[in-house]
Amino acid sequence: MRFGWVLGWAVSPDWFAAEVERVWPGAEHVFVSAAPDWRERLAEAGPLDRLGGYSLGTLLLLKERAWVTERWPRTGLLAPIWAFPAEAGRGGRISRAQLRLLGRWLRHDGERARREFGMMSRLPPEALADAPGASVENLAWGLAQLDSGVAAPGLPAGWFAAAGLVDALCDTGALACAEPDLRLVADAGHAPGPLLRAWAEADGMAG
Repeated sequence: MRFGWVLGWAVSPDWFAAEVERVWPGAEHVFVSAAPDWRERLAEAGPLDRLGGYSLGTLLLLKERAWVTERWPRTGLLAPIWAFPAEAGRGGRISRAQLRLLGRWLRHDGERARREFGMMSRLPPEALADAPGASVENLAWGLAQLDSGVAAPGLPAGWFAAAGLVDALCDTGALACAEPDLRLVADAGHAPGPLLRAWAEADGMAG
């Protein structure tokens, strides 16, 4: 089994790799950062049995759903985003003002910006460690996607989406009312572990 993953904002591939390897220890995984060239990086990855997105990565995949579905009809979304800011009315808890403050911090102190986002999302420090592909330019591009990116409602046929009921970034109960195909995972937050297991079980891939 070979997976491709489009990661969340500033997410460390090493940290995410440890999370997915707990669920699929024998699989091969290719990780793509949320950056302007994410489509090209995926296309260069070679054949994939499954494609997954995490957090900001899900928004990118949903915005390009026709392109994605044509190539990878079995796609999973973990902590999915259709529109991120609270002002968008899609279940987000973080305001545009908070996102733009992160952007200002990023220009002067990238470590502080990652640390603050980690506190917002309740992810451990190692989840947002500095990593290849996490340039200031790419991180600023990712924040701009979170600020203004909007995906059409719904899930394409064959796609799976799961969110934690105690996700600090999103009111997932409200989002599930708008997206009835969203799988809610009890006692799960924004971290991917329980969401990965939910996808594995739903798709018959649990080890």
